[in-house]
Amino acid sequence: MNTSTKYNQLMIKIENDLILLKEKIKKHQKDFNRNNTNWGFIGDLEYVSNEIDEVVKFFNNKYCLITLFVKM
Repeated sequence: MNTSTKYNQLMIKIENDLILLKEKIKKHQKDFNRNNTNWGFIGDLEYVSNEIDEVVKFFNNKYCLITLFVKM
């Protein structure tokens, strides 16, 4: 397998995972709406939000480093 094939496979997987995540969040919101005094739902979203923040930071830092090395 070459890098392009693997990259494209991973992109498709991530796109599908994001679609699934949106579906799961919609269900989570419906469950919360039925039991909106349960702080567990807030904890769930806080955990997911923090994980997403880490992924975004990873890409921000990665591209900053790549840009720095390309300019050298």
